[in-house]
Amino acid sequence: MSTGSPWQKPAVAPRAARRAGAGRTLAPLLALALVGCTGVTTAGGQRLSIASEELRTYMEAVFREQNELLTEIAFATDAEDLSDRDRRALEAAEESLLIECAVLNDIAAARRDGRRPGWVRGSRASRRTPHCESAAADARSVLDRLHGSPAIRARAAEAGPASEGNRD
Repeated sequence: MSTGSPWQKPAVAPRAARRAGAGRTLAPLLALALVGCTGVTTAGGQRLSIASEELRTYMEAVFREQNELLTEIAFATDAEDLSDRDRRALEAAEESLLIECAVLNDIAAARRDGRRPGWVRGSRASRRTPHCESAAADARSVLDRLHGSPAIRARAAEAGPASEGNRD
């Protein structure tokens, strides 16, 4: 009998071959699951478990903060005596928030529309939340610096407490 004959018994039993193939298929999925279960480190260095209520609370707080900041930036950029430099700083802060917080906003929109975001999107959002938090802190510092401007203070006073935000 020649070595390449179709009648020759395979070197590996079919069941063992299937098991070996299953291992190659499951290994990346298990690795992905382990990475997803490790948790999230906030911009402040706090470690939160992926399945914890603390992570959900953190994600919601960051979402609300960036949403509030975008509103404040919108009012601030309307100030008539804003310098070009300050306007560019606000626009850059706004763009950074929109980019870094996009996945978090997608999750919020899905939930608002009654759709379930799914595990993959939720995991991606949880990993991106610290980036959104950092962008929010940068935007807050730009706004705080500009709140010294008479035009920005006047716009904030016109908008009322909602645009002042919770700065605690």
